[in-house]
Amino acid sequence: MLNEMNFKDGLEFNILGCRVKFNSGADGSIDPKQVVDLVQKEVEQLKKSGVKRSDSDMAVLVALKLASDKIILESEYRNNIEKLECSVSDALKKIEQTSPATIL
Repeated sequence: MLNEMNFKDGLEFNILGCRVKFNSGADGSIDPKQVVDLVQKEVEQLKKSGVKRSDSDMAVLVALKLASDKIILESEYRNNIEKLECSVSDALKKIEQTSPATIL
């Protein structure tokens, strides 16, 4: 269950019976409610799939799922960067081959 309470230094949430305080970060780039909503969504998906575990077990399962998702995204990001670097390198070689030599 998700309960949200406003506090001076951030928001406090109740997730699976655990009270947590979450701030948006120094630059304000993180929306605490969005993060908590993602966790709550994962909990609800586990419950819908028939997983019947204690709240602490559910928290661990959600953490493992989110960590797996993060690792997959990081791997895809690295692969995409490598592909982009290869494409840029190939394009630069083609430009150098087709361009007349310039004298400095």
